Amino acid sequence: MTTAITPAKAKQLSTSTTPGLSPFSAKPRLIWRGSLSFEGWPLDGICFTTNILPLPSPMIDSSVQDLTLALEMTRHRPLRVCDRLNLNLDKWTVENTNIRVWVDPRAILTLKWVERVFGMTSSTHVHAIVVSLDDVVDDPDPSNEFIIFRDDTNDCLNLGRRKKKEKEKPQIARPDDPIPRTIVPAQPKLAPLDRLNMRKSSSELSRLFPSRPSSKSRQSSDADKDRDRASMKPPHTKRKRSSLVPAASNSSLHAPSPAESRNASPAPSDSSIFGTPQNNQTETINKSSIKKQMLATFANYNLNRSHPEFNDIWSMCSKGVAFAHRHRINTEIIDRQQIDATVLQHLSIYMPKRPALKTVQ
Repeated sequence: MTTAITPAKAKQLSTSTTPGLSPFSAKPRLIWRGSLSFEGWPLDGICFTTNILPLPSPMIDSSVQDLTLALEMTRHRPLRVCDRLNLNLDKWTVENTNIRVWVDPRAILTLKWVERVFGMTSSTHVHAIVVSLDDVVDDPDPSNEFIIFRDDTNDCLNLGRRKKKEKEKPQIARPDDPIPRTIVPAQPKLAPLDRLNMRKSSSELSRLFPSRPSSKSRQSSDADKDRDRASMKPPHTKRKRSSLVPAASNSSLHAPSPAESRNASPAPSDSSIFGTPQNNQTETINKSSIKKQMLATFANYNLNRSHPEFNDIWSMCSKGVAFAHRHRINTEIIDRQQIDATVLQHLSIYMPKRPALKTVQ
């Protein structure tokens, strides 16, 4: 379907103009006739007409009257097409100026171009072209621009202006407004317990804060646990005697001698620190060197067993030195100077104050 308006159709549209409005005339009048220039190509056989009288009227928008006057002052010189647009009706509004576009049916190239540009229709978008009244190409004035769009209601081309829709701002009362237009409801202040009841259900609260069981229930639960343990054990198995209650025997009644008590003093096994067997002579020599060097260095740092952090520092230092030399402790004899340097590095971390005495070799 062609969007051009023939003279016969123009006569039919002119007779359908609503009478009785003083700013409008019964017959359209010519305000511009000439050609459009699109990318250097002339589009001949185009004219603009309007039913608006040239006299000013308060019923007509001033921008429409200014556009009509500006088109008349061009004296039919060619107008430049700046751009082609696909306006989204959700973001843009098109202001109709009641200025219609006519295309001469003898201008075949112009008719083909108009059908190609305005042939597609859409309910959410409007196809339009931007026409400028200025001759300046580099920096045109936006106020001297208008658009040509397709009016699907009357099946014709009209002149208009595009305006961007403004987002609706929420009506919020200003803090400095003496008389707010809307009453802002205050947020209810809930007590901590009410807030907890709203967020947590009764089942969640019972899980978070369980009630204290009674003594009878605790006894019954302990008895059930013992019964379950007994049922899980295989038959004909001897019960293990508690390690807290020693068996009554003659050896347990015998009082140990002082020598036995000294031999049974807690001496940490070197294998528990290094995790290696004790039958390796190289490993034994290295362990002995590390222990001697640690004792000498601790003495120079004035660290003895009466120090409150002696056990913690000894444990951390021995593990750190053993881990540092773990790849050489079973293969070669480690030099004492290297052991001394490693011990001093660990002690400098745990005891930043360096001793003034020289380390015992």
